[in-house]
Amino acid sequence: MCQSVDPRDKRLRTSALVSIGEINLVIDSGPDFRQQMLREGIERVDAILITHEHNDHVIGLDDVRPFNFIYRRDMEVFATSHVNQELRMLSYVLPPTNIQGFQ
Repeated sequence: MCQSVDPRDKRLRTSALVSIGEINLVIDSGPDFRQQMLREGIERVDAILITHEHNDHVIGLDDVRPFNFIYRRDMEVFATSHVNQELRMLSYVLPPTNIQGFQ
């Protein structure tokens, strides 16, 4: 555990938010996703891009669901065809029709 008081030493696992106008796109959703969104005061996520299927990039997808409940709409998820196939195991979070595959 990091005992430093320097806030730069309080890192979380990678996720990124890209805001373009009124659109919020999240890149990856690791295990710290919820904490990151709360810390930054993010109230809306419009889409998510999953770079690959490793746990440290997808395990936070369950925490994306509250954003859908608040706005009562589906969220687009973008991933390669391979990642799309791997994400089928999370069908309770991501209905297959929401995952947009690309090469």
